[in-house]
Amino acid sequence: MRLETVFPKPAALAVVAALLFVGGCSQPERLDTPETRNERLKVPPDLVSPNTDDAVRVPALAGTDGTDEGESSSRPVLPEAIGVDLQREAGVRWLNVDAEPRQVFRWAIDYMERLGLDIRRRSPSLGVLETEWLYYGAPVTRGVFAPVVQEAGAAEVADRYLIRLERGDTAGTSDVFVAHHRIQRGESGSWRRGNAEPFLEAEFLRGFMVYLGAAEAESLQRLRATAGSGSDASLVRLASGRTGLRLASGMETGWRRVNQALDRAGFTVVSRDTGRRQFVVRYDPEASVRESDDESDVPRFRLALQRDGDGVVLTAEPVEADATTDGERVAERILALIREQLG
Repeated sequence: MRLETVFPKPAALAVVAALLFVGGCSQPERLDTPETRNERLKVPPDLVSPNTDDAVRVPALAGTDGTDEGESSSRPVLPEAIGVDLQREAGVRWLNVDAEPRQVFRWAIDYMERLGLDIRRRSPSLGVLETEWLYYGAPVTRGVFAPVVQEAGAAEVADRYLIRLERGDTAGTSDVFVAHHRIQRGESGSWRRGNAEPFLEAEFLRGFMVYLGAAEAESLQRLRATAGSGSDASLVRLASGRTGLRLASGMETGWRRVNQALDRAGFTVVSRDTGRRQFVVRYDPEASVRESDDESDVPRFRLALQRDGDGVVLTAEPVEADATTDGERVAERILALIREQLG
C-alpha cells in the first residue's frame, strides 16, 4: 500500500515565519510544517502507553527551539509531495521512498539530528548511518523517543541503531532498513550483548515515515503487524563438508533477511556485492563493547548466498589465505549468529 503524502503550506506558516524573522532568527528555510512535526512524531497510546507525555524524546523537532542560529540553511528541504510505502516480507520491514538514495540519506541525517541523536558513523558510499549508544536506566519500549540517562555509568541498557539505504527496485526510489543493537550490564557489571528488538526497529521506521509526511494513524496501522519468527532457517551440512545456513526463501527475500541479520548482530560489513550476492564482513565477538573502532586486526570473512532448490543457502569462509581450522569454526559461529538474528 502506498501512502501518497502531500505537505500542506497553510497561511499560518507565513505568519510563523514572519514572527521568527522579526524575532531575530536568521534561518531562511525550515521543514514545511515545523510547528506540527513534534506532535506528529509522538508515539500514540495504542502502540505504547506512557505514564507521562515527557517520555517522548523529540528535543529537536519543535520548530526552531532546538536549532542553533544559522543551522537550518544547511538542512535539506522536503519536497512538495513524496510517496512512502511500508514493505514487510518474512519478518523484515523496510520503507520504500520515492526519492534517490542520496536525497533520502540527507533526510535521514536531518531526522536523526532533530531527534537529538549523535551519529557515530556515516558512509554515503555504503548508504549507512549509525548512532552513538543511547543509555537507559532500564530496557525501554519507546526506542529513540524515550528519555536517556546522562551518565553511562548509571545505565543498565544501551541501544544503537543502524540505518541502511539501498536503491529500490523501481528507478528513482530508495529502500530504508533499520537495525537495532543492544548491550546490557551483566551481574558482574560488565557490558554484554543483548537481543535485538524488532519492535524498536519498527518504531524508528514509523517515526521516519511521519517525518516524511505519512499520517500518524496510517503509519501506526502499517507497523503493528507481527514480524515472522525466522524458524525456517536451519544449519545444514553441505556436500563439500562445510556448514551452510539454509533459508526457505527466494533470493531477493533471503538477501534482505541476511542483510538485516548482519546489521542486528553488529557485524562490520566491509563490502556488499548485490550482483554476486556476497559480503565481506569483520567478526569480533567483543565488538559490542570495544572501546576502539580500530578493527584492522579483526579477521575478515566472505559470505555468499546461493540458490538451493526452492530456497537459498548462505556459506562463510575466511578471506585470509592462511586461515586455519579455527577460522572454519568461527565461520560456523558466524552462521549461527546470523540464524539467531534472522527475521
